[in-house]
Amino acid sequence: MNARVALVATVLGLAAFTGPGRAVTEPKTDLLPIHGTVVSTDAHTHTILLRYTTPGSNPTRTRHYRLEDPADLARLRRGMVIDATANSTKTPWTLSRVNIESTRPLRGQHGE
Repeated sequence: MNARVALVATVLGLAAFTGPGRAVTEPKTDLLPIHGTVVSTDAHTHTILLRYTTPGSNPTRTRHYRLEDPADLARLRRGMVIDATANSTKTPWTLSRVNIESTRPLRGQHGE
């Protein structure tokens, strides 16, 4: 009988922890939509420095990303505005599905 009580308490505890409508086995997504401006590119490391925001996030951040498709690096230039999908399970984070939205000059860096 004690084992049954412990099992019920565990199930109720997990239900309270995950909240209503959320399954215990709900997968966590590591793919994030990113919108940002290319600050720089590095052909040697296949990375870009991106000033970006994520949906639901107020502050603008800057981070290095590795590009999953090397062809994306050849297309990207400083000042381009892109939308992409970031994968946070890799180090550095990687970008895929890169879509160039527009190009605008970056001002205020290195005398520009």
